[in-house]
Amino acid sequence: MRVTYHSVLKSSIIVSMLLFASLTSKGTVHNITVGPSNTMTFSPNAISNVLVGDTIRFTWATGTHNTTCDGTGGTSLPGGAATWTHPMNSSNTTFDYPVTVLGHYAYRCTFHSGMNGTFDATGTVGMLSDPSSSAVNVFPNPFTDRVNVSGSFDFSKRITLNVINIIGEKIKCFEFNEFQGINSPFNLDLADLKSGMYFISSDALNNQTIRIIKK
Repeated sequence: MRVTYHSVLKSSIIVSMLLFASLTSKGTVHNITVGPSNTMTFSPNAISNVLVGDTIRFTWATGTHNTTCDGTGGTSLPGGAATWTHPMNSSNTTFDYPVTVLGHYAYRCTFHSGMNGTFDATGTVGMLSDPSSSAVNVFPNPFTDRVNVSGSFDFSKRITLNVINIIGEKIKCFEFNEFQGINSPFNLDLADLKSGMYFISSDALNNQTIRIIKK
């Protein structure tokens, strides 16, 4: 197959538009009150149903506090996630933290011992695909090393699956023969990728773009 500059440019523009729509899609805002009723607490102090794409919103109630997660003093966060420290007082009443990486987050107020909280990002907000088709299945997602892709492929031609990063660059390309995936899913070895968000696209799936998460 002959690949031209214009076809590559067109594909890059389409992927970039889809990535922008995905990354700016609205997730859930999880509200955490800082110092409610003059207490040295975060409320709630544990949230387990957070998704990548959601936002953690800290809202000040009383007192002088901060919210900190920098990997020190008992705090922890997944590799690749942004650290944070932000004052919470009458002059700084809200702080939003966008969740971009799966995993466990443990934060605290550095001013008050025992004022701690956690949240766990265990999945992602949906996945991109052609709304006219729900025949694509990607599993496991999130994944650790390998991901399987199955669906209504056009098996009359060689199947090409592209892996794209969040800035629209094609970083991997897998090619399969016409019959390899008829009775079993295509298995992609992505063990060398860093943790984060990626996308799978394929001409054989009507140019659908599917979002995947590497743990």
